[in-house]
Amino acid sequence: MANRKQYMVTVTDGSERPRVSDGFRLNPVGQWTEAPGFDNSYNPRFGLGIYGQHPEAGGYISSENTVPELLEIDGPMDILTDRQVKAGRVKRIAVGDLNVPEMPREWFELNLSDCTGLRGIPDEMEVGVLDLCRCIKLKIFPKGLVARKLYLDKCLGLEYLAERLHCNRAYIIDCINLRELPEDMQVYKELVVIGCDIEIPKGIVESQLANLHDRNLPG
Repeated sequence: MANRKQYMVTVTDGSERPRVSDGFRLNPVGQWTEAPGFDNSYNPRFGLGIYGQHPEAGGYISSENTVPELLEIDGPMDILTDRQVKAGRVKRIAVGDLNVPEMPREWFELNLSDCTGLRGIPDEMEVGVLDLCRCIKLKIFPKGLVARKLYLDKCLGLEYLAERLHCNRAYIIDCINLRELPEDMQVYKELVVIGCDIEIPKGIVESQLANLHDRNLPG
């Protein structure tokens, strides 16, 4: 049986051949890029590499770039910490819009904060921690999202959250264009809503509302 394909999410400037943190450039979408000095048959810990988040090791994002990209990984990868991986040979699959069939649906943690170039993520995702803070171009929220923790801060493109949203904890702050939450939304432990003029679904009980304010804009 063929091995399951591996994918990672990195952040670039979204150009045709963006430069990665180790200084070299990725090839255009659909083409493979091999990091200089990388030995695909040996160990990705040696030589240069491409860094990013993997479904089993995500959460770390450190870049001035703002466009998330989905990369297919060929060969071994090095799990540097529980929040980041390094690969030596990758192919760019999607730029900006991660709502593609190849995008993994299950993540331990996925941090897309400050990814102002993010335009979409798939439906039916299960994520331990999902951070979408300041993803201002995200206009369509995924259906059927299940998250242990969900962070939405200044997501100015969102007017609605999609149906079948289940969270242990959800933090929704200064999403000033958000008009309503889905009636079937389930929050099991804590819901924080600040700076949003929205109605809380009837299924959310008072004990789950850790901090609920009406529209509370600076100035």
